[in-house]
Formats: sequence, C-alpha cells, structure tokens
Amino acid sequence: MDYSNILVPVDGSEDAKSACQVAAQLTGAIPGKETIHLLYCVESIPSLIGGEQRAMLMQKHEEEGMKIFSDACSLFDEINITIKTYVKYGSIAESIVRTASELGCTMIIMGTRGKSELKSIVIGSVSHDVLRNASMPVLLVNKKHMVTDN
Repeated sequence: MDYSNILVPVDGSEDAKSACQVAAQLTGAIPGKETIHLLYCVESIPSLIGGEQRAMLMQKHEEEGMKIFSDACSLFDEINITIKTYVKYGSIAESIVRTASELGCTMIIMGTRGKSELKSIVIGSVSHDVLRNASMPVLLVNKKHMVTDN
C-alpha cells in the first residue's frame, strides 16, 4: 500500500507533535511524492452565536490553527514534502474521518490523547472513534514515542 498521502490531525498536544514526528520519520524513510495534510478540528460553533461574535470566534480558531500548523510544520523541516493545512468545524472524529476520505488519504497518523483528555474519558476517545470508523489504516502515537537526541 502507498503511504504517501497522510492525514495528521493536530491540536498542539504533545501526542499530536509525536504523531508529526512519526509521520516525518515515515515519509523520510520512503522518499517520493509525499503529502502531509495537517488538520486542526474545532467543535461546531453553536448556531445561537452569530454576527460579530461568530466572526471573532472563527478568527480566533484560525489564529490558533495557524500557530499549531507552524509548530507542526517545523517538525518536517528536514524532509522535502508537501504540507497542506486545513481547519474544519464539527465533530472532531467525524471531521478527521471525512477529511481523510475526501482527500484520498492512504493513512491517518494521530495522537492517542489530545488536549481534551478529561472529555475523552467521559464521552469516548476521538482516536478510538477514528480507528473504528476510518476506511484507511490509522497509526496511533503517544508522547512516549517521541524521539529525542539524548
């Protein structure tokens, strides 16, 4: 199977950074025409919030996404790949699976825990939902997999 079109959901967590590192190592080991799609998902803004407040919230999410993308992209500096970024609204797990399918991704590499660890205990893990619903392989990574130069 060709793993050159990879989706990596990012949220600024240590596990998401570890997923980026693993994606960089994987694509660096099998050079070719790799594309990494970085996805920042945001829960839908309630429909009761409209007008200027909605626009301000969306702008804030875009800014958060750009910061997270910048941090994540720095982990790919050593390899020559194409990186594309996306900000999507909606259910996090559904957005990840849908985006991977829409982009024709051949693999999803994601962290096992994001920034909302407590929430995942109560309503179920995003990574578990993605693993259960994705039609392509899913590689789960946690910060314990982080490679250091010590």
